[in-house]
Amino acid sequence: MPGRRVTIAISTYNNGSYLRPSVLSALAQTHDDLEVIVVDDGSTDGSADTLDDLDDPRLTVIRQTNTGKSAALNRIRRQATGDFFVIHDGDDLSHPRRVETQLAFLLRHPDHAACFSRHDLLLGETTFAPRHRPADAEECARFIDDMKMPAIDPTGMYRTSMTTDLDYDEELRIGQGFDMILRVGERAPIAVLGESLYSYRVDNVSTTRTAPAKTLDHLITVRRKAAERRGSVAPPAPPPTTARGGPATITIVGHVIESVLDARLLGKRREAISTALFLARHTRFGLLSFKPLAFALVPRFVLAKKRPEFADITATRSKWEQFHG
Repeated sequence: MPGRRVTIAISTYNNGSYLRPSVLSALAQTHDDLEVIVVDDGSTDGSADTLDDLDDPRLTVIRQTNTGKSAALNRIRRQATGDFFVIHDGDDLSHPRRVETQLAFLLRHPDHAACFSRHDLLLGETTFAPRHRPADAEECARFIDDMKMPAIDPTGMYRTSMTTDLDYDEELRIGQGFDMILRVGERAPIAVLGESLYSYRVDNVSTTRTAPAKTLDHLITVRRKAAERRGSVAPPAPPPTTARGGPATITIVGHVIESVLDARLLGKRREAISTALFLARHTRFGLLSFKPLAFALVPRFVLAKKRPEFADITATRSKWEQFHG
């Protein structure tokens, strides 16, 4: 149908055995007016070869020398024919209804430039810790003002007509998605759906885990550039973490805590406990692995002292339902 074509962009570098199932999840979307463009950014592990037998006219695979994720995504943007542009990392999975659900939201909200979703975590073949909390345009605007991400960047769907002049910053080898979210959010409303439509892999070694200092440098650069655009002062850099595994550990544990709290807000305490126990049993983050369990077990009135959404759970649930219409 005119005006509903969606391009899924996958930039991949040495994603190994994860790449094929990742691409298959993109092709398995319930929305049918779809193209999937994969750019292999100079992989040396032969992972792109695992796609050679995929005979699907919607799939295009491009190989290039290693020039970075930003350059790979810009190449896809130049070739894309979609009215909407979806980001998808080469080791993650998109849920079958992801495109259909995000597209429906953007069609209902023509003033929005982008729509993100919540995500769960993917450890081996197991998904856990789904998030359920939406963020409307007003809440997302506060995140953008504070130079923070309202959702992780590979959950994004962008409206091409409102973002066609924005390239990914090729100076950034890390943080290019964060930079794009800030630039899009500065010009038009964005929102986050309160449904887990994406599975983010946490058992793969990435630059953000092996080189936390480099990651921090790039994030500081993103914030500095945002401050220059706005004529403001960039927020101070966060202190370096001493947690085992670096910033990735903090991010994963923080996500699981929020998943536990979301489940409790929905009255799913058993799910909250199960999620917390899974992290404790299957990760090696020291005492941090058990922190979500405290949030799963603590009485609700204790949570209400620190988290205002627990003061009136009925109102919180009603707000979530109104957001999704």
